Amino acid sequence: MRTFLGVQINARKTEREKFKSSVKAAVVLLPLLGITWVFGVLAINADTVVFQYAFALLNSLQGLFIFLFHVVFNDEVKLACGRHSSKLKPVRTSSSSEDLSELNKFRVG
Repeated sequence: MRTFLGVQINARKTEREKFKSSVKAAVVLLPLLGITWVFGVLAINADTVVFQYAFALLNSLQGLFIFLFHVVFNDEVKLACGRHSSKLKPVRTSSSSEDLSELNKFRVG
């Protein structure tokens, strides 16, 4: 689990890389959160139903956007998932006739 959270990866980063990663996160999150609340401020008046719908839609999609930008498009997470999935792959990929005969013993019918 720590691999997915980036604890081990961040431990090996230099201060410059950590700063760069933090700036990247801020550059992604601030416009996302800021644009949403611009629509929230504009939605105060009852005559601006369009802004109310835009605010509700963008506010409900914030979690999806954060997930996409910080997990799906993150190279560190892709690398960690690749390492994790390579550990889960079976050693043997083809089945032999002995394995099939063992399975047929348990077959009903």
